[in-house]
Amino acid sequence: MVGLLLGVLLLLGACTETYGPEDFNEAGVRFMQGMAVHHAQGVEMAQLVEDRAANNDLRELASRIAADQQREIATMERMLGQADAAPAHDMGHQMMPGMMSEQAMAELSSLSGPEFDLRFTEMMTAHHQGAIDMSQQVLQEGENPQVINLAQHIIQAQGSEIAQMTRWRQAWTS
Repeated sequence: MVGLLLGVLLLLGACTETYGPEDFNEAGVRFMQGMAVHHAQGVEMAQLVEDRAANNDLRELASRIAADQQREIATMERMLGQADAAPAHDMGHQMMPGMMSEQAMAELSSLSGPEFDLRFTEMMTAHHQGAIDMSQQVLQEGENPQVINLAQHIIQAQGSEIAQMTRWRQAWTS
């Protein structure tokens, strides 16, 4: 928890700096555009939990996921404005790692109770892993300190959430 708090504080501190378009490279802009769309689907998935989940801890996690990702979307939109870049747009679900198809989203929406909990944690784990993969790539190619800081935060926070969901799935299926 302390690591997550530190990551949020670092993210907020780095995001108060102002940069101009010359401070963003193509990799950083593509990352922010894609991650904003990726996060939007994560928020959509998390919002399904309240009415469908059996597990209260899962409801709490989903609420945190939705709030964190909405905050990060706002940060990325602000940074895209600094970069004079187009806002996030639908880049095609199949082009980004971890994006769920419309069919998978419909399936998830049709479930409830323990069956929903298990499927949600499977899908959100894959979705988070996709965000981690995208973040690791921009760490290799990105240049802007805000973008790098955001990617590091995503890796840490979503890695922690993957670990928690994995523990839950193991407990629920044993």
